[in-house]
Amino acid sequence: MEISHLPQECIALIISLTTPRDACRSSLVSPLFRSVADSDVVWQKFLPSDYQNLISHSVVFPQTTTITSKKSLYFHLSSNPTLIGDDRNLSFGIDRESGKKCFMVGARKLEIIWGDTPHYWRWISLPESRFPEVALLNVVWWLHVSAKLETKILSPKTTYTAYLVFKLEENQYNFDRRPVELRIQLEGREEMEGFNVLLKPPSRDNINNNMTLIPQDRGDGWKEIEMGHFFNEDGDHDLVLCTLKELEIIWGDKPHYWRWISLPESRFPEVALLNVVWWLHVSAKLETKILSPKTTYTAYLVFKLEENQYNFDRRPVELRIQLEGREEMEGFNVFLKPPSRNNINNMTLISQDRGDGWKEIKMGHFFNEDGEHNLVLCTLKEVSCATSWSGLILEGIEFRPTPPT
Repeated sequence: MEISHLPQECIALIISLTTPRDACRSSLVSPLFRSVADSDVVWQKFLPSDYQNLISHSVVFPQTTTITSKKSLYFHLSSNPTLIGDDRNLSFGIDRESGKKCFMVGARKLEIIWGDTPHYWRWISLPESRFPEVALLNVVWWLHVSAKLETKILSPKTTYTAYLVFKLEENQYNFDRRPVELRIQLEGREEMEGFNVLLKPPSRDNINNNMTLIPQDRGDGWKEIEMGHFFNEDGDHDLVLCTLKELEIIWGDKPHYWRWISLPESRFPEVALLNVVWWLHVSAKLETKILSPKTTYTAYLVFKLEENQYNFDRRPVELRIQLEGREEMEGFNVFLKPPSRNNINNMTLISQDRGDGWKEIKMGHFFNEDGEHNLVLCTLKEVSCATSWSGLILEGIEFRPTPPT
């Protein structure tokens, strides 16, 4: 029996067990298939089971009362997210390919450190935002933004990806020079995914000078990397300070963290071997009066890495140099080991234009089994307080089904 001879109810059931894309293709087969594939019976199956409840909480959805077919409603929700809730700071839509639910948490629902202090953050309205207000960063030294979302409102048995939705002002500061941490975690779970990213692709100067310095082999069994330079006028400055953090060595006298060993290729009796630390901070001081006067000096960190090193190819460290008593400080954010291809992907994620006046960058993904986890936690942070940040505009954090690879 040809499929076209089946009752329309059977054809509708078969099509409803496929995908929205397949249903659209089926409508091209014949007038009969078009009638069935476009029917409410089919497209009701593609819509989330609780869509009516979600729409009922929308405060800006009256135009959909003129949408008479479920297919039209499906495509309307896939391209026109609607605000839900009395405060209009959560949006609901559906993924065009799968019909799974999508949500964006607006900036007003984010937890922003100092977000209620106008000196640091301002709340403004922008015509390209779906939300009444977005957050504009004036200046902070402690950048920390987080969101929480109950997973029970998401589609079950679905892998979701969270995206930070933002834009940068032309006079932004530091987002092309220093990476920020993006993290995602299901509450109560130890597993955490995250990336260290630049929210703005660095300029050529910053690529060359700040972000991608590569260690060089010295030819004596060690590597070196530039820490910065200074001009020694006549030795009148007491000290030059060099720092590696994230040579006093914090916890250097604790064998659990650092061990002191002898190596034949070293000119010194002992060198420091890092076992494991969560707080990496090494500094050195040198009296400039012993140096040659009227000379520009460059400081180099001299080191090597064990084969089983951990995280030096995944997270940059800060190298800084400063003359004591001077405000000027030079520094770099560098990888002590050139990152692998996989870690390059993690370290240099580039923000994407969304086509709606905003940019987005991946924060991580998680699998929503059946919503039994209370909360998914997303965080943007840079809390070293070593520098200031400005010019970031936050619209929110969006949760979308992860597209198949």
